[in-house]
Amino acid sequence: MAGLVPLRDSMQNLVDSLSIQLKLEMEVVDTHLNRIGVSGSLRGLAGTRQKRGFINRHVLEEGKPMLIANPGREHHCSPCDLRHSCSYRAGLACPIVRQGHVVGVFDLMGFEDGGWQMLRQGDEHLLSFIGGLISGLVTGQIFGDRSVDQHESIAAVSTALQISRQTLRRACSAAAAPATAPTDPFAEIFGTSASLQRVVEKARRVARRGDLILLIGETGTGKELFARAIHRASPAGRGSLVALNCSAIPESLLESELFGYEEGAFTGARRGGKAGKFELADGGTLFLDEVSELPLSLQPKLLRVLERRTVERVGGTGYRPVNIQIIAACNCDLAERVRQGKFRADLYYRLKGLPIYLPPLRERRDDIPLLAEHFLAAEAERSGQDLKRLSGTAQEALLVYDWPGNVRELKNAVEYAALMEEGNEISIESLPDELQDGRRGVSLRGQVLDYERQLVAAALRSEGENVEGKRRVANQMGVSLPTLYRRLKELGLSD
Repeated sequence: MAGLVPLRDSMQNLVDSLSIQLKLEMEVVDTHLNRIGVSGSLRGLAGTRQKRGFINRHVLEEGKPMLIANPGREHHCSPCDLRHSCSYRAGLACPIVRQGHVVGVFDLMGFEDGGWQMLRQGDEHLLSFIGGLISGLVTGQIFGDRSVDQHESIAAVSTALQISRQTLRRACSAAAAPATAPTDPFAEIFGTSASLQRVVEKARRVARRGDLILLIGETGTGKELFARAIHRASPAGRGSLVALNCSAIPESLLESELFGYEEGAFTGARRGGKAGKFELADGGTLFLDEVSELPLSLQPKLLRVLERRTVERVGGTGYRPVNIQIIAACNCDLAERVRQGKFRADLYYRLKGLPIYLPPLRERRDDIPLLAEHFLAAEAERSGQDLKRLSGTAQEALLVYDWPGNVRELKNAVEYAALMEEGNEISIESLPDELQDGRRGVSLRGQVLDYERQLVAAALRSEGENVEGKRRVANQMGVSLPTLYRRLKELGLSD
């Protein structure tokens, strides 16, 4: 019996059509797990072979649809080395049957952006029915079965999915159970260190109020990531998030980008004028990155918008009201910029009403192994290669390095090492040169202190950071509680 590979073009057309109609990601594989058709974010994997595919192998063997409500925690996911970092949230695998034989699998996948709640919490019998409809549609489309009408089948699948969505919405309205709660807006911020968790908790509280927030942190500490999380968690999350990097646009263009312009305001102005970022963000959030680089000439106009919540376009004569949350960010000491005469004091004090300081990576070293593992898993998923692990010496090198570029530099270093390493365990020789040099320059005492810091931090996470938890840690170390407190301060682990 002919396989699916010769039918790749027609299968890709069908996948594109279904993906748009159903608002879910799609993937079709043959009996050898070759990707015959893929949609959306998976498009770059077209023509490649699944290296794992444990769910699809099971469906090929059993010939029955399979609902994956908890990727990574299903029984058939246990052999997968990426089970702890699955990139999708829920899925439905449907066998493609031709003349009594399974010739492939059609996967529906829900990612973070939507669709996954319906798959995870929808009625299993209804989803199995959807799987049968899709199987019939695919079979008819690729093998030319005239009894199967593509448009009618797509309509039937859409109707079934709509019923499932309606059922889910009713269930969510009837019970405010944690399982049906919306995704945590801060879920993308990885880390368990006490310093990071304090910042996340502060950001949650600040987001409830909204209005005007200032993020302060070095380059690569995740200011944009926090801005997105705060936006989603705030009342303004129902609107758009509009971002502008104040240092990336020439001064001559920055005013019109921020405030917009009227027709005829300057040579080359668009007919009818143009809305600026403030107007585009109306009802949502405006993220002003590198606000410290805003030219002095524009700072009074920004201050006026912050105080009056009205915008005057370039060349305009009237003011337009805007209802927005503003998140500003900088990677320098704004107070010092004020002392240097490069930033207005009144604007500085207006911005710093709700400041959030993001800790550099060197102040939360406990998070480095977790972040590195996350980046390695993401790289393995993206490249389709086997998951690689850090050797002990490579992990030590990551832990003792100062990371001037913070999380962004760590991500680049881990991805570089994964590319350079030929085996499955990343050695120190595969790390960037600056990490190797730093590791060789660390004293034995420095290595011992770093190792002790890791052990004590792990014990605190396990036993708890309250007084009783610290008392248990002190007993394990064979020291008194006051001695533990002094040691925590020396190791940089105290509040």
